[in-house]
Amino acid sequence: EKFDKDRPVPNRLWKVCLRIYDERHQLPTTGFTWWNHQLNAFTHILKKAEGWQLNVLFHQNTPIAYMAGLCSTRQSCYYIPRLCINNNYKEYSPGILLLTETIKLQIKDNIRYVDLMRGDEPYKTAMGGTPHFNYHLNCMLNDLLH
Repeated sequence: EKFDKDRPVPNRLWKVCLRIYDERHQLPTTGFTWWNHQLNAFTHILKKAEGWQLNVLFHQNTPIAYMAGLCSTRQSCYYIPRLCINNNYKEYSPGILLLTETIKLQIKDNIRYVDLMRGDEPYKTAMGGTPHFNYHLNCMLNDLLH
Protein backbone atom coordinates (compact mmCIF):
# COMPACT_ATOMS: atom_id res chain seq x y z
CA GLU A 1 0.00 0.00 0.00
CA LYS A 2 1.16 3.49 -0.83
CA PHE A 3 0.73 6.41 1.56
CA ASP A 4 1.42 10.05 0.72
CA LYS A 5 -0.11 13.53 1.13
CA ASP A 6 -3.31 12.33 -0.58
CA ARG A 7 -3.52 9.20 1.59
CA PRO A 8 -1.93 9.91 4.98
CA VAL A 9 -0.36 7.06 6.89
CA PRO A 10 -2.32 6.14 10.03
CA ASN A 11 -0.37 6.96 13.20
CA ARG A 12 -0.71 3.38 14.44
CA LEU A 13 0.88 2.04 11.25
CA TRP A 14 3.66 4.65 11.40
CA LYS A 15 4.47 3.54 14.95
CA VAL A 16 4.62 -0.09 13.79
CA CYS A 17 7.02 0.90 11.01
CA LEU A 18 9.26 2.74 13.47
CA ARG A 19 9.27 -0.33 15.72
CA ILE A 20 10.27 -2.52 12.72
CA TYR A 21 13.15 -0.14 12.12
CA ASP A 22 14.22 -0.25 15.77
CA GLU A 23 14.08 -4.04 15.91
CA ARG A 24 15.91 -4.45 12.60
CA HIS A 25 18.72 -2.21 13.81
CA GLN A 26 18.69 -3.70 17.31
CA LEU A 27 17.68 -0.44 18.95
CA PRO A 28 15.75 -0.46 22.22
CA THR A 29 12.00 -0.65 21.65
CA THR A 30 10.95 0.55 25.09
CA GLY A 31 11.36 3.68 27.16
CA PHE A 32 11.92 6.92 25.26
CA THR A 33 12.15 5.32 21.82
CA TRP A 34 8.98 6.93 20.49
CA TRP A 35 10.07 10.29 21.88
CA ASN A 36 13.50 9.89 20.24
CA HIS A 37 11.78 9.33 16.88
CA GLN A 38 9.66 12.42 17.44
CA LEU A 39 12.81 14.48 18.01
CA ASN A 40 14.54 13.03 14.95
CA ALA A 41 14.34 15.45 12.01
CA PHE A 42 14.81 12.56 9.59
CA THR A 43 11.60 10.94 10.85
CA HIS A 44 9.68 14.16 10.22
CA ILE A 45 11.11 14.47 6.69
CA LEU A 46 10.00 10.93 5.84
CA LYS A 47 6.45 11.70 6.89
CA LYS A 48 5.87 15.38 6.25
CA ALA A 49 8.18 16.87 3.59
CA GLU A 50 6.83 17.67 0.15
CA GLY A 51 6.83 14.54 -1.98
CA TRP A 52 7.05 12.14 0.98
CA GLN A 53 5.92 8.62 0.29
CA LEU A 54 5.61 5.50 2.41
CA ASN A 55 5.11 2.08 0.85
CA VAL A 56 4.22 -0.88 3.03
CA LEU A 57 4.06 -4.58 2.19
CA PHE A 58 1.52 -6.46 4.27
CA HIS A 59 0.96 -10.15 4.93
CA GLN A 60 -2.44 -10.81 6.50
CA ASN A 61 -2.65 -7.22 7.83
CA THR A 62 0.88 -7.41 9.29
CA PRO A 63 3.46 -4.98 7.90
CA ILE A 64 6.42 -7.10 6.79
CA ALA A 65 8.43 -4.39 4.99
CA TYR A 66 8.27 -0.67 4.44
CA MET A 67 10.14 1.97 2.54
CA ALA A 68 10.02 5.67 3.19
CA GLY A 69 11.39 8.41 1.01
CA LEU A 70 10.78 11.42 -1.16
CA CYS A 71 9.49 11.51 -4.73
CA SER A 72 10.74 14.23 -7.01
CA THR A 73 8.64 14.52 -10.14
CA ARG A 74 11.02 17.22 -11.39
CA GLN A 75 13.92 14.75 -11.26
CA SER A 76 11.74 11.70 -12.01
CA CYS A 77 13.28 10.01 -8.98
CA TYR A 78 12.13 8.30 -5.80
CA TYR A 79 14.80 8.76 -3.13
CA ILE A 80 14.59 5.98 -0.55
CA PRO A 81 16.77 6.47 2.52
CA ARG A 82 14.82 3.89 4.51
CA LEU A 83 13.92 0.36 3.43
CA CYS A 84 13.35 -1.94 6.34
CA ILE A 85 11.95 -5.43 6.86
CA ASN A 86 10.22 -7.22 9.68
CA ASN A 87 12.80 -9.70 11.02
CA ASN A 88 10.12 -12.38 11.44
CA TYR A 89 9.75 -12.55 7.63
CA LYS A 90 13.34 -12.02 6.48
CA GLU A 91 13.67 -15.47 4.85
CA TYR A 92 11.02 -14.39 2.31
CA SER A 93 12.97 -11.28 1.17
CA PRO A 94 10.08 -8.89 1.77
CA GLY A 95 12.26 -5.85 1.06
CA ILE A 96 13.03 -7.03 -2.46
CA LEU A 97 9.36 -7.90 -3.01
CA LEU A 98 8.31 -4.45 -1.81
CA LEU A 99 10.94 -2.72 -3.93
CA THR A 100 9.89 -4.64 -7.04
CA GLU A 101 6.20 -3.86 -6.56
CA THR A 102 6.92 -0.23 -5.74
CA ILE A 103 8.98 0.18 -8.91
CA LYS A 104 5.96 -1.02 -10.90
CA LEU A 105 3.83 1.69 -9.26
CA GLN A 106 6.51 4.34 -9.82
CA ILE A 107 6.64 3.58 -13.54
CA LYS A 108 2.92 4.35 -13.74
CA ASP A 109 3.62 7.68 -11.98
CA ASN A 110 6.37 8.55 -14.52
CA ILE A 111 9.17 8.07 -12.00
CA ARG A 112 12.18 6.78 -13.96
CA TYR A 113 14.76 6.34 -11.20
CA VAL A 114 14.89 4.82 -7.76
CA ASP A 115 17.78 5.95 -5.57
CA LEU A 116 18.38 3.60 -2.63
CA MET A 117 20.78 6.15 -1.16
CA ARG A 118 23.72 5.18 1.02
CA GLY A 119 24.90 1.69 1.85
CA ASP A 120 26.50 -1.20 0.05
CA GLU A 121 23.95 -3.91 0.79
CA PRO A 122 24.21 -6.74 -1.78
CA TYR A 123 20.56 -6.50 -2.86
CA LYS A 124 21.21 -3.03 -4.28
CA THR A 125 23.72 -4.21 -6.86
CA ALA A 126 21.87 -7.51 -7.39
CA MET A 127 18.88 -5.47 -8.57
CA GLY A 128 20.99 -3.51 -11.05
CA GLY A 129 22.12 -0.63 -8.89
CA THR A 130 25.40 1.11 -9.54
CA PRO A 131 27.67 2.52 -6.82
CA HIS A 132 28.02 6.25 -6.37
CA PHE A 133 30.46 8.00 -4.08
CA ASN A 134 29.69 10.50 -1.34
CA TYR A 135 32.17 13.27 -0.70
CA HIS A 136 32.65 15.31 2.44
CA LEU A 137 34.16 18.74 1.83
CA ASN A 138 35.41 20.72 4.79
CA CYS A 139 34.71 24.35 4.00
CA MET A 140 35.49 25.89 7.37
CA LEU A 141 37.11 29.25 6.73
CA ASN A 142 39.75 28.81 9.47
CA ASP A 143 40.85 25.48 7.97
CA LEU A 144 41.16 26.99 4.50
CA LEU A 145 43.37 29.85 5.68
CA HIS A 146 46.12 27.57 7.08
